[in-house]
Amino acid sequence: MQDEYVLGTLPRGLRVRASAISTARGLLVLLGTGVGLVLASRARVDGSVVTVVLVVAAALVAVVLVGLQSMTPYDRQLLRDTRRRTLAPLDPTGRTPELTVALRPGPINRRRLRDAPPDLRSLTADLHGLRVPGWLIEGRPAGLRPADVVHVPWRAVRRWRVRADSEGPDVWVIDCAPTPGAPGTGTRARWRVRRPEITDEVAVLDFARAFGQVTVELEASVGGRGPAAGA
Repeated sequence: MQDEYVLGTLPRGLRVRASAISTARGLLVLLGTGVGLVLASRARVDGSVVTVVLVVAAALVAVVLVGLQSMTPYDRQLLRDTRRRTLAPLDPTGRTPELTVALRPGPINRRRLRDAPPDLRSLTADLHGLRVPGWLIEGRPAGLRPADVVHVPWRAVRRWRVRADSEGPDVWVIDCAPTPGAPGTGTRARWRVRRPEITDEVAVLDFARAFGQVTVELEASVGGRGPAAGA
């Protein structure tokens, strides 16, 4: 079932059209906002400025309409396949209810974890939840040490997103209901789990969908399988 974790790619021509439509829509929103602010301030506007605004708006509308009309049903399906995809829970029947997935820490963490216990060098999951080493958490809350292990109960998970972060590491963003005693939870806990160090994302996501009955929001493709035990 790994194919469902891979978002599609767009042909160059379709990618250009989609980008043009998106840009034109954004400019229309900005133009409309600007016009609204001017009207709210009751400022006097020269007739030539109004003409320019109308011409620009008409051009942007034309770009959007022509771009949308040029989209075939096949093009629209391609676009849907490259964007966010929602993966529903799976049937756990026939699956092993325990999972251990090895981690591949970078050079710095590798030295720190040389004598660490096994639970700091792997992700583990069972019928109750997922256990994540603290050093794998991006933006750890105060009080959570790298050598701690975060337990994410399945019943607490409210949202699970797979994201590619352009300004940092690729992460899972897991939103949970508050867990008593957990550091940094506040009114709601949000765990950002780094993805590059996880050898088999597909196995963990399949397990979460099966035994946690979690819905996964795929916003980036997930790579191939690596070594995992108990899958």
